[in-house]
Amino acid sequence: MRASFESTIVSTHSRGTGWELGLWILGTVTVFAWLGWFFFDDIRVVRHSVEASLVAPGAAEGLVVLESGTVEQIGATIGDNVETGQVILMVNAEDLPEQIQAASNRVTALESLLEIARAQSAAKSELHAREVDAVERELRLLNATRSSGAEIVEAASGVAALYNSLEARDLVSAIDALRAQAELASANVDQLMFERESARLEDGLATMREVHRAKELDGEKSLKAVEIEILSAAADVRVLQNRRERFIVRAPRPGRLASLKTLRAGDFVGEGEAVGSLVNEGPVAVDAWFLPEDAIGHIRAGQAAEVVLVGALTRVDRTFEGVVHRVSDAPERGLIRATIHLGTSEGDPRLRQNAPVEVRVAAQALKPYQLVLGFVDRVAK
Repeated sequence: MRASFESTIVSTHSRGTGWELGLWILGTVTVFAWLGWFFFDDIRVVRHSVEASLVAPGAAEGLVVLESGTVEQIGATIGDNVETGQVILMVNAEDLPEQIQAASNRVTALESLLEIARAQSAAKSELHAREVDAVERELRLLNATRSSGAEIVEAASGVAALYNSLEARDLVSAIDALRAQAELASANVDQLMFERESARLEDGLATMREVHRAKELDGEKSLKAVEIEILSAAADVRVLQNRRERFIVRAPRPGRLASLKTLRAGDFVGEGEAVGSLVNEGPVAVDAWFLPEDAIGHIRAGQAAEVVLVGALTRVDRTFEGVVHRVSDAPERGLIRATIHLGTSEGDPRLRQNAPVEVRVAAQALKPYQLVLGFVDRVAK
């Protein structure tokens, strides 16, 4: 009976150990799989358009002036074949070009100042290193002298102790004993002076390091301030350039200039005034509008895009693949326009002019941990 009971216990313990080992292996595999996903897998970050419409081949599109002013330059004539971004009409932006040049000059000047400040900071750091090295060498030499002085004191102390232990048999022995004691006292004084000088050098070295570190921190703060000022000035340039872009009417896509209002340099044009029309002679395209925070720095030419027909019955019938062809530099109506070219047949009946669509651009691929860090950073700010 006892043997049977012990056998049951051993069997139960073996089964328990097997389950524990299996759970441990399963947990380990799960943890490593999760870590692999968290650090190495890619999550596609998709930017969605606010609004979008399809531009079929042969369709005409109006060209509109975004800012009022007098005509400065006319860059094309009726019937011209134009490329994407080609200037059709330029309105006088008054002093904006001068402001852009002044802002650009300021950026250049600040960048030169930053280079000079960095060079000066590097020179000061090198000088500081040399000063510290000189004091450290002097301190090492003094400590070596202290060590020799300690040996001298020990030797003089031994001689003085020897003379003091002997009986003064004559005047010469007494004088030698006094001389040994005087040498011992002199050695002790020298050693005390060495110790004080060493302490002074150590304190001076510590103070020197603290002062130089404070200066380095001040220099780093100054460099950081200049870098921030450069970023601010560069942002001013971009704002001015975007403002300047609103005075320019460009071809949104390749096409033929079907009409152009009769204008001469100096004629006045109002905000929102139509000055011509462009016939799309390129592929099937989509004009998609994105929020600036979704487009700027995220959507670029060459990125893959997915165009979805609004109202189609099935996903197969409504989804088309495309590529970002161009992204506007300046906001229009508070939005950024991106032109998408579709890789599909021009004769597809579903792709009619101004058909409502949605555009999704795979702007970037991020690791899960990068998304978490980005979220934490936004919360911290």
